[in-house]
Amino acid sequence: MLFKVIASYMRSAPLLFAGIAAGGLFELSFHYLSALSYKYLIDKALMPKDASVLAVIVGTLLLLGLLNVAFGLTGDYAKAKLGSRLVFDYRMRLFRHIQKGTSRLYQRFPVGDLLARYTDDIPNIHNAVMQTVSAGFVSAFSVVAGLAILFGIEWRLTLVAIIGSVLLVLPYRLLKSRSLRLNVAYSERLGRFNGAIDENMKLHNVIRGFDLRATMRERMEDNLRAMLAIGVRRSFIHANLQRLPLLAVSLLGAVVLSYGGYLTFADRISIGSFIAYNSIFIMVGQSLFGLAAIIPYLLASQTSFRRLQEVMDTEPDVTPRGSRELAPICRELTLSGVTFGYAPGEPVLQNLDLAIPAKGYTAIVGASGSGKSTILQLLLRFEEPSSGRVLFDGMDIRDCDESSLLRQIGVVFQDSLLFSGTIRDNIRIGKPDADESEIEEAARAAGIHDTIAGFRDGYDTAVHEQGGNLSGGQKQRIALARALIRQPAVLLLDEATSALDAETEQAVQSTIREHARSSAVISVTHRLVTASSADRIIVLEHGRVAETGTHETLMARRGLYRRMWELQREERDLAAESRETIMA
Repeated sequence: MLFKVIASYMRSAPLLFAGIAAGGLFELSFHYLSALSYKYLIDKALMPKDASVLAVIVGTLLLLGLLNVAFGLTGDYAKAKLGSRLVFDYRMRLFRHIQKGTSRLYQRFPVGDLLARYTDDIPNIHNAVMQTVSAGFVSAFSVVAGLAILFGIEWRLTLVAIIGSVLLVLPYRLLKSRSLRLNVAYSERLGRFNGAIDENMKLHNVIRGFDLRATMRERMEDNLRAMLAIGVRRSFIHANLQRLPLLAVSLLGAVVLSYGGYLTFADRISIGSFIAYNSIFIMVGQSLFGLAAIIPYLLASQTSFRRLQEVMDTEPDVTPRGSRELAPICRELTLSGVTFGYAPGEPVLQNLDLAIPAKGYTAIVGASGSGKSTILQLLLRFEEPSSGRVLFDGMDIRDCDESSLLRQIGVVFQDSLLFSGTIRDNIRIGKPDADESEIEEAARAAGIHDTIAGFRDGYDTAVHEQGGNLSGGQKQRIALARALIRQPAVLLLDEATSALDAETEQAVQSTIREHARSSAVISVTHRLVTASSADRIIVLEHGRVAETGTHETLMARRGLYRRMWELQREERDLAAESRETIMA
């Protein structure tokens, strides 16, 4: 896999590879020529005391040194650009793929595990590629070129060195499987660590409120101790993968010195040739050590490639299919024979038929798990039915361009999360080209303008992590303004007023009813008081439509809706009595 990546980048960025190759090969040539110059420096200049030959050799080496610096800088720039491009490409590929996924992707790969792929696996791949390109290929070429030169100087000595080089392969053969197992174990632990950090930051109020800080510290310490133990073993294995080949090179060096000294004593080679041979052999040894040094990077990248491929091979549950432009919605939204479940064999909606007018206020109610929010997920095409169709004015939304669908929809989610930035930025998300008057109008419609105006920085008030510096009701109203500013043909509300006080909710409901005169407003709520003002109420039970009608007609039928209403009225009465008792 690593060499496929390198080959693809060689095709897409040949100039960068040419720069890297030129820098590496010229540096290699400079070092070999410098080592080989000892033969001529000693035998042709120093021993005969020829100053002219000495000047030529020294001048040539100086010129080559300057060229080496120039080519080296070119290679360094090319390596920096290639490495940065590789990291950018991999992070964007992973990000784009994750964006296509639904909630089930995050169920299979927790946030901490995905973060580990960004922070650990992609850098591992980057290190392996760059080590192979910058050091591996040059070292391999250096070994081949160096052995050729050594054969030219003294073939018998070189043959002995080649036979002894088998020792360099043994550490890789012995330690490879252990290194791969430790890399996998460390990556898994790193994913758990990232997940624990994410969980502790998001749930810090729960942790503090239930006095779980000591428990969380113990869990974190256990995980870090496990990472420490694995990290020590992994680092020790990687150190051995580098140190044992160095030991083998040292042993070979001793053999070369011994046998080379014997050949020099026997006058089979000159002193200059022996010094040059030994210098070049040292360079070959360093190149062999350089090849051994990239082995830990290669092994780490194997694990990282596999982990990245696990995510990339996960097919999104909803894939773009159609390219037809969805015309402005004017008739109705239809779910025809829709069956859907989040898990196989556990349907949430069963053969559901539902038609919602393109104008008017429709409320969807029912017990928890009856499929209320799932309908919104299907209308947004966040999920696809396992059977049946979702139609907007008769067009299957799988056949239309996703952007043309979402442009006509405004949505307020139950958790009302906000982005980092200002309040103005968060409202403008619904319409990026909105001017100040449109932003304020949407805020007034959502009942949040006066609150924003009371802040010291007004609409420039900074929104902290997911809106943590705002109350639940404030976040909910900003999210509503974000949806209303779009003037959507379809407004989807998922418990959009659950965090509002009665007075604010009444004002917001008035805005929603006004919007429903020209658009479809579909509100999912468990509060029947909120649903009672809707033009049409759909009551779900076990994934099917149990009843449909206005509040008055449903109350008259004395069915499921009436029973739910009376139960909630009793709960409201009990809550009111409790408040009166407390006040007394």
